[in-house]
This record gives sequence, structure tokens and C-alpha cells, in this order.
Amino acid sequence: MTLCSLASSAQITLSPMYDAKESKATEGQKAIVEARLRSVITSMKLVSGYNSRFVLACKTVPLQTEVAGTKIAQRISATFAVGDARTKSCFGTSIVEFTGIGNTEEQALTNALKNIKNSPQLRKLVDKSKQRIIDYYNNNAASIIRKAQTLINGKQYEQALFELCAIPEDCNLYEQALEMMEKVYETAYGDESVQLSRKELGAACRKLADEYATNNCPESDCSLGWW
Repeated sequence: MTLCSLASSAQITLSPMYDAKESKATEGQKAIVEARLRSVITSMKLVSGYNSRFVLACKTVPLQTEVAGTKIAQRISATFAVGDARTKSCFGTSIVEFTGIGNTEEQALTNALKNIKNSPQLRKLVDKSKQRIIDYYNNNAASIIRKAQTLINGKQYEQALFELCAIPEDCNLYEQALEMMEKVYETAYGDESVQLSRKELGAACRKLADEYATNNCPESDCSLGWW
């Protein structure tokens, strides 16, 4: 994991979500799309999370298939959406087309999925959604911090870090969450935290939060009704 400061680890977090029902994608193709979505998220200087509340969702639909000599070209339509997976509130959608070329239809589709990347339309969608996410944390950060304190009292440190790491730097209670994160790590890991720089401490908190999410938080349902 790339080391980051506690401040940079508290950027807005989006988890990738691929609705593959209509595309009939293989497991390998699903993994490709998730990797591409993570790349899109980090390219916008956001945190690519695991099972977090807010998601960058994607649905792909095959469009035109063309044969040119021995090659096959597959065009796909990718619909992107950003929103709250828990309340199923969609903040907006954007449609972008991508094309892949291969020796078979499956290979052409795979290459089209590999071409999913950042675009002006997608960046506009995410930028528009950022304020909605910040508004959520401004309205709910106090209750998140209270929940984290209850978890700390019960020595549920990783879950507390998971809650606190979600609060972005632009939130009005970020500094309070930041101080609590530092205290949680120092309490849980004692002398080990003294040996870490602030950059390393931030990375360690994020790693523990991601591990907690991966092992304990259910994946969001792809049936969001956003399409």
C-alpha cells in the first residue's frame, strides 16, 4: 500500500461496483472492470475503498459488433453512476462508449472493458457528486464520531477506524476525527505507533479500515435501480 498522510487518507472514498447482469461478463471480465473503476477513482485523487457507503457503479451493454478482415471490433456502452448504496440514492449518471478489438467476440469485449478509463463526462459526474458526499458527512460526522467512541470503549478498534477513515478532509469535523484516529492507533498498538511516522500511521489506519471492510462489511447490492 502506498504510504499517505492521515490527511490524504481522509479523502472522499468511493467503492467500485459493477452490475454485470446484462453484460453476461465472465469472472475475469468482472475483475477487469473493477480494476478499471479503481483506476478511475484514484486518478481523480479519491480513495478506492471496499464496501463503503458511496460507490462508483458501472453497467455495460454490448452495442455494435463489426468484422474487419480477421479482427472483430466490439463497441460497448458504459453507464456510470455515483451514489449512496445504502439508501440507494443516485447522485447522477453518465454514459460513455468504448471499443475493443480482438480475434474473437469475447476477446474484443474484454479489450473494450480494458479501455474503460477516466473521461470528461465521468469527471464531471464525480465532481458534481463530491459535494453531496461532503454534505452527508457534515450532517452525520458527529454521530459517526460518537459511534466510533462507543466502539473504542468496547475495544473494537478496527471498526472504529473504518468509521473514522470515511470522514473526508473537507468535512467540518475532520480534525476531531483525525485526532481520534491517532489515539485509536496509539491505544491499540502502543509502542509500535511511536515508531511510525505520521505518513506511515495514516497508511496503517487506512489498511486496518480496509481489512475490516473486506472481512466484515457485506458487499452492496448491485440492484440499485439507477439504470
